[in-house]
Amino acid sequence: MSDVAENLLIDLGNSRVKWGTSKNDDWFEGQPFENNGTQTDFSAWRDLKPASIYVSNSSGDSCYQTLCDWCLGIWSVFPQTLEAQIEQAGIKNGYRDPNQLGVDRWLAMIAARQIYSSAFVVVDCGTAVTVDSVSKNGQFLGGVISIGSGTMISALKAKAPHLSSGAMNYSGVLNLDTQNAIDSGAFIFVAGGIERTLKEVESTLGSGFSVVMTGGSAPAIAPLIDWSVDVQSDLVLRGIQVVIATGS
Repeated sequence: MSDVAENLLIDLGNSRVKWGTSKNDDWFEGQPFENNGTQTDFSAWRDLKPASIYVSNSSGDSCYQTLCDWCLGIWSVFPQTLEAQIEQAGIKNGYRDPNQLGVDRWLAMIAARQIYSSAFVVVDCGTAVTVDSVSKNGQFLGGVISIGSGTMISALKAKAPHLSSGAMNYSGVLNLDTQNAIDSGAFIFVAGGIERTLKEVESTLGSGFSVVMTGGSAPAIAPLIDWSVDVQSDLVLRGIQVVIATGS
């Protein structure tokens, strides 16, 4: 991609790097690539010419420093990290210590707020699974964090290395081989945990709230949930774009 991009938006996750570019009202979502820590290959961006770089960093300091070194070496542009605020772009932070809230969760809620005017729940299915609830007036009410399906399988294989998993597909609950049984089990137990959480949330928000799901495993998990779910692949990046546009 050779077009000049005013902004490079980066979601530096634990397992993958999602990214996009924005210039005025134009938006381009790039192809995610693997996060390999200090060995991460950022060469997919080599032909870009960003004036500014904005980062949601969930990956820790070492990978972020590698990103900074690469961007400064290629463009002489320093990547700016975003953080959760007390209040921003229609969302009020409910954490006792607002800075402790993960910026990816914060940005996903900001993006969802632009979609829904009523109460909503953001479910992020990645390395971890987060379920965060927001009231009609934009108050973040709290959430839960658990293990993602891929991480669940990795943990099982670390404890029982003789077991193997397949291509991470859901094949129902009556599997006659170990690979599919492990993969399907990971998906169905994550889906069951999300459903249980939504039922508890319903006792607070009532039955009229929306559910939006994001993250790499969202397309596989959403159909397993007995709930109306809107899958949005790029909520964190969209949240970055909102913060930039509003200057908040």
